[in-house]
Amino acid sequence: MLRPRRKRAQHGTVAHPDRPRSFGSHGHANPVDVVLTAARPVGNEFCWPRAAAFDVIGALGQLDQAVLGFKLWSLGTDSRPRVVAWSGYQASLDQPWAQVIEECAAAAISELRGRADDDLWVNLTWISKREARGRRTATR
Repeated sequence: MLRPRRKRAQHGTVAHPDRPRSFGSHGHANPVDVVLTAARPVGNEFCWPRAAAFDVIGALGQLDQAVLGFKLWSLGTDSRPRVVAWSGYQASLDQPWAQVIEECAAAAISELRGRADDDLWVNLTWISKREARGRRTATR
C-alpha cells in the first residue's frame, strides 16, 4: 500500500521576498538559495550574519565546496569590515574529498559556536575539489 509522503519541515532558511523559494528533490531548500538569501555584499566579497553562517556552511558542503576558513567582521556605519577574529583550523586537502568537506565544515562550525557575538558577520573562504587538486599539484 502506498502512503502519501509527509512534507518535511523547513529549518533555518528565509525566503527572499522577491523570488519564489525553490526546493531540492527531497523537500530541502536549494543550497544555492541558502547561500544567497542572507548574503551581504561588501566590496567584492560576501558575508553572512553569524546565525545564518551555520546553514551556509552546510549548503556549501551540499554544493561540493570545502570551507577553508572564515573571518569574523564587524561592520561599521560605513559598511567597511573590521576583522575581529578568524578561524584557526587547518584544512588537510590530501584525503578523500567528501572527508575534506565534512572535516572542514565540522571545524568551522565548532569554532563559530565558540563565538557568542551575533552582531558579527562571517566572511567564508571555500574551495572546490578541482581548485584544491590544482593547488595541491602546483605546490608539489
